[in-house]
Amino acid sequence: MSEPASEPVAQNEPLSPRQRASAPAPRRPQPRRPQTERLGDRIGWGTLLGRGARRRCPACGAGHLFHRWLRMVDRCPGCAMRFEREEGFFLGVYFCNITITQVVLMAYVAVAFAVTLPDAPLGPILVGAAVLAVVVPLLCYPASRTLWAAVHLGMQPLEPAEQADAAVFRFERGDAARRR
Repeated sequence: MSEPASEPVAQNEPLSPRQRASAPAPRRPQPRRPQTERLGDRIGWGTLLGRGARRRCPACGAGHLFHRWLRMVDRCPGCAMRFEREEGFFLGVYFCNITITQVVLMAYVAVAFAVTLPDAPLGPILVGAAVLAVVVPLLCYPASRTLWAAVHLGMQPLEPAEQADAAVFRFERGDAARRR
């Protein structure tokens, strides 16, 4: 009868050199990833777009970015990133808003005609489309702003000057010690 390749070892018994060589290396615990990224870190597209769609800061995930429904704060209350990063920055917001509105209108018209065929009532369908063409952009505008900020941050990460500007703002605000 041959000896088993490896015998179970009791917890208190020391390992022999042969057992130590064949034993797997102990696993070291992985360091925990911080909850929020630093301002200059690269953030994945899924995270950026998810934060933008939820009307949160794309850089740190902080909320409360709007004074009123259509009025956005200049800087993030969490990381102090400036949202309007260059002149005409929010022109992309209009593109996002128009795109969302067009998708909703196309879906509405397609469903309305599919449900009411063969005698589709053109008047009520057009009235519904007109109402959607006014309501959808107003409802989606805040999310379009943060979504565009997320897309822009993904395409063009913060430059060192922007990071320094945010750090100075946080220092003057008195909360520089919270974020590194």
